[in-house]
Amino acid sequence: MPNSVIKINREVFRSCRNLKEIELSEKIEIIGQNAFYCCAIEKIDIPSSIKYINSNAFTFCFNLKEIAIKSKCKICNDIFKACSNLEKIYITKKSFNISPDFVKEYGDKIELINKTLDELLNEGKSFHEINKLMENNEIII
Repeated sequence: MPNSVIKINREVFRSCRNLKEIELSEKIEIIGQNAFYCCAIEKIDIPSSIKYINSNAFTFCFNLKEIAIKSKCKICNDIFKACSNLEKIYITKKSFNISPDFVKEYGDKIELINKTLDELLNEGKSFHEINKLMENNEIII
C-alpha cells in the first residue's frame, strides 16, 4: 500500500476473497467501517500510525488467525465479529485502551508483545529462553 494513503475507506476491500495479505502503510490513520469485511486475510499488522478502527472492519474474515496492533488507537468492540479462526491478538504496552467489552469478548486471545527485558527476566525466563522466543518471533523486545 503506498505511503500516500492515510485512510482505508469504508468497504474498500469488502468481499475481496483473494486478498490474503496486505501490508499497511505507516501513514494510515483510520480503517473504515467494513473495510476488510469478508476478506480472506490470514494475518495483519496494524501500524503505530492507526488512530481509529471502525466497526466491523474485519467482520467475517474467516481466515484471520492473527492480528498485531502496534498503535494506541480507539477500537470498536465488534471489529472481529464472526472471525471464527482468530487465535491471537497481539498488542503492545502502548496499544489501544481496551474496553471491558473487548476484554470480555477477546480476552483469551490477547497477548502482550514488546515486553521489556526486565519483565521477561522477572517472569523467570533465562537469556537462552528469551533468545529462542525472539528467534521464533514469539516475542518482540
